Amino acid sequence: MIPQEFVRKFGHELSAVATLAVPNGCVWRVGLTKDEGSIWFQNGWHAFVEYHSISAGYFVVFRYRKNSSFQVFILDNLTYCGIQYPSKNSCTPSKHNGYEMQGEKPRMEGIEEKNEPDNMNESMPDEIDIIKLLEDMRICVCESMKFLSVKERQSAIEAAKSIKPEKLSFLVVLQTRNMMEHVVYVPATFAQKYLSGDSHVVAQDSRGGSKLATKMKSSSGECFLTGWLGFFEENHVREGDILILEMIKKKNKNILLKVSVVYT
Repeated sequence: MIPQEFVRKFGHELSAVATLAVPNGCVWRVGLTKDEGSIWFQNGWHAFVEYHSISAGYFVVFRYRKNSSFQVFILDNLTYCGIQYPSKNSCTPSKHNGYEMQGEKPRMEGIEEKNEPDNMNESMPDEIDIIKLLEDMRICVCESMKFLSVKERQSAIEAAKSIKPEKLSFLVVLQTRNMMEHVVYVPATFAQKYLSGDSHVVAQDSRGGSKLATKMKSSSGECFLTGWLGFFEENHVREGDILILEMIKKKNKNILLKVSVVYT
């Protein structure tokens, strides 16, 4: 099922057939079904999943181009890095890939993209594995996330999958400066839209326990919430642990954040 937010914005552009370009240079044609405001991949989608050995826990990232065309990246469920795609020379239909749609047999075909390398993994920036992936889950992160280690990024994705926040959130991997300065840095996209210098922010741990009244400040272009020493000590957090802060309520300048701690 294609997310409703995407459907509202681009649904009118989508035709009955979508093209999915994967990093080995192959393009798949997959049928789109529309019903009562919902759109989903149908004819050919099972063959696409089967061909790329996509299983539970995998992430499939869609980057929309235009005209029902998507660039697709497939991340495995262990390293959350791009999978090893089949050779482009193997981009030929097999019996199990065949499917009928309106009397036509859509095809999988190999193509050369003039302005892109054969292996689009090389053109996919590391931050797509984490920043774009989490944003698709409505979780904001700081741009500095792209500089974290592979292990830290993997932990962040696992944390997001385990908590599954229902409302807009942001995620923080605690670093040395968080612990020393007793602050939580806020992604610029979240701060600019929902916080200001006179916001009254209350953070409450996800178990419904202690509440923390915190203030937002900014310095050198970074936004952060202050006064977290007590929370860090009470919850025994340490460097490398992960906080997911979910905006539960916002009324004028009053904001309530639910804080979930994922220990690493």
